[in-house]
Amino acid sequence: MSTRVAKRKDVTPTEGELVRNLRLHIRCRPHTTDSLARKLGVSTATVARGLATLRRLLSERGESLVSIKEATVWHYQIREREDVWENDPLLAAVGTVRGTKRAAGESVDDALYGKARPAR
Repeated sequence: MSTRVAKRKDVTPTEGELVRNLRLHIRCRPHTTDSLARKLGVSTATVARGLATLRRLLSERGESLVSIKEATVWHYQIREREDVWENDPLLAAVGTVRGTKRAAGESVDDALYGKARPAR
């Protein structure tokens, strides 16, 4: 099975379709503006406009679109905002089941899994 598209429509997708396709492709694998334009059969300017809309929609949902650079290669990635979990009541309750609260400054991972042991 090939991942290439057999025929592309000569019609530009609507803004909603474009944003949905951008989100899907970015979630599935690393993409740049050029690779998204090739995959969707639109210009890089159209992708740039779609990415601006996608950034706005993601921010309303507590997510963000970030550019990741690894060595000389970069790509887009969708991430949850870190501050979304700050006031989460479930995370605040970590440690209370055992009858003790989390120590001040103790990370959630240390409370859940114990302190990391030094490598031998």
